[in-house]
Amino acid sequence: MTHSAVFWALASTDDLPADLNWLSSEETTKLQQFKFPKRRNEWLLGRWVSKKVLMKAMPQISSIPLPQLSIKNEESGAPIALSNGSRLSGMLSLSHREDLATAAWTSQADLRIGIDLEKIEPRSTAFIQDFFTKAEAAQVFSQPSENQALAACLIWSGKEAILKALQTGLRIDTRQVEVAFTELVIKEEDWQPLQIVHSPSSAESQTLSWLLQPPYVITLAEIADCR
Repeated sequence: MTHSAVFWALASTDDLPADLNWLSSEETTKLQQFKFPKRRNEWLLGRWVSKKVLMKAMPQISSIPLPQLSIKNEESGAPIALSNGSRLSGMLSLSHREDLATAAWTSQADLRIGIDLEKIEPRSTAFIQDFFTKAEAAQVFSQPSENQALAACLIWSGKEAILKALQTGLRIDTRQVEVAFTELVIKEEDWQPLQIVHSPSSAESQTLSWLLQPPYVITLAEIADCR
């Protein structure tokens, strides 16, 4: 279900190399600023999976020593990729949860992407009422009780992916985005579609897909011609 111009990767803390010689000098300096192991490992994993997806998307990158690749964050928090200090043309999106991280990359100039990783877990009625539209809440509560956690997770993750693609994050009301699914089919290893009912973007081409990776879901938003 994903766009042919989008590449993605998934990594866990077990995938991290034992040494740190794959970090750029700037990243090595940044790493020393982290005081808490959890935040340090999340940051490291984000850099590792980002470099992994860059090598997957651009074979020519594979010949570049990893320390020459650097992942930074803009003031907005959005990640960017650099090679030898020069920004690579494209868009990078990154998400992590617990011991996993996922990243997506596109070099297509007219395409914005957002990827999100969420754990399937119960969400309170108050949370759903505060952050979901009435239609989204109704769809969650219409599911059998054993599927409501997945339904809520999908909708929330879809919202996050779209807002990342638009580079607004959670700075706007999440109810400005409405996500729906026509049928909740639980199957692994296949991307499945989600419907974008409405979003702040006026782009004609907006797609949203999800992938089940128990006990997590990954959602990927692709919004074209909105720059």
